[in-house]
Amino acid sequence: MAETFKNFTVSQNGCRLHGIARTDCSPAGLPALCGELNSSSCRFLKNRKKVTAAAAGGLFVKRYNLPGFFTQLRRRFKTPRPELARRAAVHLTAIGIPTPPVLAAFTEQRGFRIREYLITCLLPPQTRFMNQVCREMPSGEAWSLLCRTLIPMVAGYHDAGFFHGDLNLRNIYLDNDNRPGLMDLDGAKIFPGSVPVDLRAREIARLISSFLICRRDDSICADCVDSALAAYSRFTTRAPLPAAVRSNIRKFLKRYRYLFRQQRSAND
Repeated sequence: MAETFKNFTVSQNGCRLHGIARTDCSPAGLPALCGELNSSSCRFLKNRKKVTAAAAGGLFVKRYNLPGFFTQLRRRFKTPRPELARRAAVHLTAIGIPTPPVLAAFTEQRGFRIREYLITCLLPPQTRFMNQVCREMPSGEAWSLLCRTLIPMVAGYHDAGFFHGDLNLRNIYLDNDNRPGLMDLDGAKIFPGSVPVDLRAREIARLISSFLICRRDDSICADCVDSALAAYSRFTTRAPLPAAVRSNIRKFLKRYRYLFRQQRSAND
């Protein structure tokens, strides 16, 4: 059954929250949840100048801090990033791909200053991410798993008009039924038809690059592009990717291999 959402506005102690929340989520509790990010009791997952993310109140809370006057000004004329992530999550759920359910996406306003929030359910502690899974397997088995499970998922959501924008193994997890799911949808885009060819190629390249960085193993790099594209072509319902895509992906991976060697030298 599709999730339903409602618009809301909450004002409390000079702070105004406005956005959209799931119908079974009470907006009245959101100011206190936002305040938990200023508490030492919450478990921070990321705490940077632009983004703060934490496990608070049994939920995942992500705050977009929007530092700087001009950043604040620009964001007032754009769709809030949490709302874009919510729409992406709704789209993924509609096409049958697991993603953490979004409970609320809203903007906090204190005077001129604004900050944006995304509230989702926390993944269970036993959740396994694909970067962990691939590290625990021999390279050949891990690559075979990627071609059997992740490439079909990518081909399917591309055909459905979804583009992740930051596809890597850290943003892919296995649910309780061992189905691959997606998280971190900040860069996602939804297209009315299928995803354009150049963006498809970029996403495939990012996935391959992420795998090679995770494995730190150049030996599998020789035929990874051909085998990934062969798997993609079997599962996409659209026309096969043009031959030029293969060379574009290889150029991307050449840049990766240089960075990989730099990282390996620094760690030696």
